[in-house]
Amino acid sequence: MIETTNDRLTDIKASIFHENEIRVNRLIGYVIFCLAILNLLSATLNYAGFFKTDYQGLYKIYACISILLLAGIGIALLASRKFHFLTKIILLTTLIAANTITAFYFFTYSRILFAIPIFLSVGYYQRKVSIYASVLVWIGLMYTAFYPGNSYLAQYSSTAILEEVIIPQTWVILLLMAIAVSFASSGKRQIQKQAQKTFELSAMESEIALSARIQGSVLPPAHYTSPDKAVEIKATIAPAKDVAGDFYDYFTLNNNNIAVLIADVSDKGLPAAMFMMRARETIRNLVHNSKSLLEAIEKTNLYLTKNNNGGMFVTAWIGILNTKTGIGKYINAGHLPPFVKRGNGSVEMLKNDPDIFMGTFEKAKYTSHLFELKKGDTLILYTDGATDAMNLQNEAFGTENLRRRIAMTQSSQDICEDISNEVIQYSTKNLFDDITILSLHSSIDYNPLILDIKANTTEKNTSEIIDRANIVLEKVNCPENTRKSIDIVIDEICDNIKEYAYGNTSGLMHVKCEIGANIAKLVFEDYGKAFDPLSESVTKKGSVLNVGGLGIHFVKNLSDEISYERIGDMNRLTVKIIWNT
Repeated sequence: MIETTNDRLTDIKASIFHENEIRVNRLIGYVIFCLAILNLLSATLNYAGFFKTDYQGLYKIYACISILLLAGIGIALLASRKFHFLTKIILLTTLIAANTITAFYFFTYSRILFAIPIFLSVGYYQRKVSIYASVLVWIGLMYTAFYPGNSYLAQYSSTAILEEVIIPQTWVILLLMAIAVSFASSGKRQIQKQAQKTFELSAMESEIALSARIQGSVLPPAHYTSPDKAVEIKATIAPAKDVAGDFYDYFTLNNNNIAVLIADVSDKGLPAAMFMMRARETIRNLVHNSKSLLEAIEKTNLYLTKNNNGGMFVTAWIGILNTKTGIGKYINAGHLPPFVKRGNGSVEMLKNDPDIFMGTFEKAKYTSHLFELKKGDTLILYTDGATDAMNLQNEAFGTENLRRRIAMTQSSQDICEDISNEVIQYSTKNLFDDITILSLHSSIDYNPLILDIKANTTEKNTSEIIDRANIVLEKVNCPENTRKSIDIVIDEICDNIKEYAYGNTSGLMHVKCEIGANIAKLVFEDYGKAFDPLSESVTKKGSVLNVGGLGIHFVKNLSDEISYERIGDMNRLTVKIIWNT
């Protein structure tokens, strides 16, 4: 049977009241034991002649003392047991203990001891117990007042006893009862508030524990080495007080490609854990089943936005790396840019303007970028728990400290642990957000095929460049549709060089092609007049506004990355096109 919230709260209240009852029972057991000792001391002093008590009744006193000693010990031992009448028996025993003492003292001075059960009843935080104790005390007082052997009251008439003993004592008992009931009610309310706080804390701890289990269940192993030893992945999560929505993932797409990602959900706790799990599975499925990384992320964003009742979002950095060439594509969906530590020890940031996070805007657009990892390079992904951690001076750890820590770490295998440990020390172990770090170390040693051609800008030479490029592309099993795209790029750029750099006259151009298993890097150089074809634009109808032409518009659409630079008297245009293997 599933326990409801109300049942859970009721159980917590019952548990707190029971624990409190055990504590009071033991306390009263000790009080009874002390009263029994006091009775024993009084009886001994009485035997020595300090009190004017009938010696013939001492055997009754000693019998009471023995019973009280046993009762005190028994109550202390049975305090944790649940007996329906245990509380009432305990209070009655206390009254008897107090009443026994009055046998040795003047009634006027000893009757205050009768109030002990009332005072002790407050500790149970139950009004009916305080009322019961008050009634019990009143009966005890009345019994004492009318007890035939009471020599102290024998000198008073019945009227005097009523006016000077019964009525005043009754008013006193009623006053004490009112006070006891008031304190018991107040104590009960405090316990109920304590139970509510305990319940909320328990619910929060349960949610945190469940969130942590969900987070742990979806994360892949913290250490992975590809079968060909080309890449090694390490990851670590340092949990904060509240489980956040951080997660990392990696998975192989085929024999040559591996996807890595790190993400951070905007919320914390169980809702964030559930959203995190949905986001992870969606990204995985769509990356596996989409034509490109760009398509996968756009579909992921659309799905998360349409199925987002909690108003959460997720930032993510997702990359797909070819483990043969070291060339990959990535998309930054509102996440912190990663670092790359090169084999020579230098540290650089893959800093492109991040796109919007996922899960909020259905029509959000994303852009893919290229990255390259050579042998000895290490990619470091992280969440904002690393950079936003605060020290005692309320200063954030920041990206520069992170860069410094990465640069100082000698071994790529220690980067994750080193960063995590330093951030924890910086924040004096008082984390408010998870610290998630993932590193990917490359052992990829790949040399692309090189095609280097210098020729004049003629149609014949352009055709020859295309033919020679296709021979190399076929060697690396480049898909036919990608080869056609590369043919268009070469043709259009060569025509642009002739038309805009040399004014439709023949001029020297230098074409370098670096062709790998999944990438073609094309570099076009000329010594004509300076012009940047990437700065020109095309109208929606396709009419050319300025130089650069419609052909460059096609080149931009067919390329994964394109850049221009002017070096002295030379124009250089670099185009990169990658494809799935």
